[in-house]
Amino acid sequence: MQNICGLLHTFVQVRGYKAITKCLPHEVRDVEPAILLLTRLHDRGPETISGQAVGGSMTEEFGAAWSSRCALLLWLSVLVLIPFDLKTVDAKSIETPNDSVLPFQASERISGVPRTVQHLIHLCTQFLDDPGPTRLMACVLLSRLLTRPDTGVALDLFMR
Repeated sequence: MQNICGLLHTFVQVRGYKAITKCLPHEVRDVEPAILLLTRLHDRGPETISGQAVGGSMTEEFGAAWSSRCALLLWLSVLVLIPFDLKTVDAKSIETPNDSVLPFQASERISGVPRTVQHLIHLCTQFLDDPGPTRLMACVLLSRLLTRPDTGVALDLFMR
């Protein structure tokens, strides 16, 4: 996976992310697996996985996960443009982090923002601190996600 994402990152450097997004698949069924994989890469840093030092094949799978994160953020920026309301593709298997970690207050989260949107905003805001291409891809994903017609409430909460 790391090699494929590294190759995709090279294509993005050469052609630009706008040209590459036209070639990425954009089916509704891909939204949940992409979010779960990004969450898995975010939760497990490149140094340790499950509290153990990474070595051998695990290093190859996760490596310096920044290129994998960039590729998944870019792919998700295409996937969030699906022409369906994001409430219909709200992934039940995505565990929302506890209320103290989310950028929203618990009372604001009840206002109808889908769990998938909350989770993506939470992940992207954490990637905004990263220097380099991960921050750019997180910005692209956030801009496309928050400018959808059905995420107006999330945009208001994010701006606050």
